[in-house]
Amino acid sequence: MRHAPLPTALSSTIALLLLGSALTYFFVISQSVSNQRQSDVVHTMEQPSHDSSDPFAEKIVHFDLKGAAPKVNYFAEIFPLLKRLNVSGVLIEYEDMFPYSGQIAVLKRTIAYKNDEIATILELARKNELEVIPLVQTFGHLEFALKYDRFSHLREHPEHFDTLCPSENDSWQLITEMLKQVRSLHPLAKRIHIGADEAYQIAKDERCLKRLRSELGFSTDRLKLAHIGRTARYAREELGFSEVLAWNDMFGAISDELMAKYELGNLLTPVVWGYAVDVTQPGYFPDGMFERYSKVFNKLMFASAFKGANGPDEIFANVNRYLANQESYVNLYRRNRTHLEGHVKGIVLTGWQRYNHAAPLCEILPVSLPSLVTDLIYLNNTSLSLLELTNLTQVTFMAQLIF
Repeated sequence: MRHAPLPTALSSTIALLLLGSALTYFFVISQSVSNQRQSDVVHTMEQPSHDSSDPFAEKIVHFDLKGAAPKVNYFAEIFPLLKRLNVSGVLIEYEDMFPYSGQIAVLKRTIAYKNDEIATILELARKNELEVIPLVQTFGHLEFALKYDRFSHLREHPEHFDTLCPSENDSWQLITEMLKQVRSLHPLAKRIHIGADEAYQIAKDERCLKRLRSELGFSTDRLKLAHIGRTARYAREELGFSEVLAWNDMFGAISDELMAKYELGNLLTPVVWGYAVDVTQPGYFPDGMFERYSKVFNKLMFASAFKGANGPDEIFANVNRYLANQESYVNLYRRNRTHLEGHVKGIVLTGWQRYNHAAPLCEILPVSLPSLVTDLIYLNNTSLSLLELTNLTQVTFMAQLIF
């Protein structure tokens, strides 16, 4: 039977293999630490914050299911680990693993989860006190839908199947049907993520160009905000979600006046994402972005990476590289405290399986667990030295096996 529990012996073997992989990572780190005095191993971080509230208190782990999606029983193993590491929720990007039906049934893979398996995942999350936030792409990264001939007319560019044309009525029918079906299997979900990132082909289709001329004053920014705002409003008002999350890059450089005009502050929470080793480097985010956001949004979140951001065909999850990404977000907050204090309410640790639907697999989940655990332990206590962090991560993996 598909997704049946693994035999005990096989499960133990896999666990030992994972532990061996983890300890190999940490041996490399520990060796570099052992050659230094402990006083020298503290990360080159700025001084700890003394805020009364922790901007990283809410930690959400992202599961990207577009390739090598975990079997249901795997969630039963990993959710208790996340709970132990103070994770408050999981962001599940189903893509073609969701059991879409009816007129959009073609979107699901032949091995997509069944309805009862979605229910099992939700129950496993509930038992481990993890909120489940579904993610549905509604603008960019719709390759899994736009690759089909029946939806090809919804492309913003006929030769690219990543971006949805927001000016085509059939596009709206597609994304609202997807959202409704996801809502039906997540009736208790309070939040949803509508994606909305990397819509690279925007304003290239004649339908959009006509709209730009007739309605939007030739403003591509207005075109983007109209679509993102409409989608967020639908999720809130028609589907009953109390909060809508969206990736921020499509409105990172837009003026606060225009965002306010489209009521973005009342409709969604931006998730500021960036997976570089150092996101504080000049020009990485648009100049003045955080000041603009502070005028429009009461809340925003950060999004780092624990895997899947170090090359489209990378198979090795570099623990130090992803830890540096987490550190840089802590520094980013401290350097922009004037505009971010009281606004940043959490961080999403993203774990990408592919760069896009057509890309090869990279850094799949099992081999990336050491990176995830290390990052979570660090975010729970950003004053840890490298030696302390390494020791705690090893202990966490041992406890997972024993208990």
